[in-house]
Amino acid sequence: NDVAEAEDRSGNEIKFNNTYVEANQPHFSTELNGFQGIDFDGSNDVLFSDDEAGDDEFDVGTDDFYFMLMLKHGTDVDTQKYILCSDYVRDFTLAARSTSINFNYKSYYNQSPVESNQAAIAWAPGDYGIVGAGRESSNRTLRSYTDTSTGSGNLYSGTSTGNMINASHFALGGRQHGLTTGLSTANWDGELYELIFYHGTISEDDREKIEGYLAHKYAKTDLLESDHPYKTNPPRSPLQE
Repeated sequence: NDVAEAEDRSGNEIKFNNTYVEANQPHFSTELNGFQGIDFDGSNDVLFSDDEAGDDEFDVGTDDFYFMLMLKHGTDVDTQKYILCSDYVRDFTLAARSTSINFNYKSYYNQSPVESNQAAIAWAPGDYGIVGAGRESSNRTLRSYTDTSTGSGNLYSGTSTGNMINASHFALGGRQHGLTTGLSTANWDGELYELIFYHGTISEDDREKIEGYLAHKYAKTDLLESDHPYKTNPPRSPLQE
């Protein structure tokens, strides 16, 4: 049941794997609409990206970028947990922040955070979610749909204090200490079904199309607000149109 490597379907030959300690490899999740994901246990499970092509696909420099994820939160309710992290100093990070009274998403860019509003974008243990975060022009952005947000996909943003990402590697499921040791901290408890990475600026229309694609693929259209353009029907390809 161990997940030793995650498949990259972009054609960029990037591998997400964990070859350090077998006990730190995540496991396959339960199926969601027929698709299996990766289950991180919140203890030591972590996968690292390996840029096999040598072109630093994840090192976006001053360019815009955007990640979108389909996920499920586990039962962990202890402080901030890292879902996706570029490096230990958090050049870019997407985290789930929890305390005894609230559950928020938090995104870092160049170590400076933007955090979701509890009432509009909160998650709870066991919730599924569609979460997007990245950098657009000089702003860090954060947006999500979760079971407890009643379909509220509000976009949160904050001005970036820097313009560089100095790491071409990313960690899934924890805040990275270093590729040489495989150690991580503040590990996330949850299931990751899909991660989509865009290098460049993403329009609102494209963002909504990705949200619609994920919601329909995993049969979680209840996450989308009632007036979302793809609430009822999935986005169509040019061939279908």
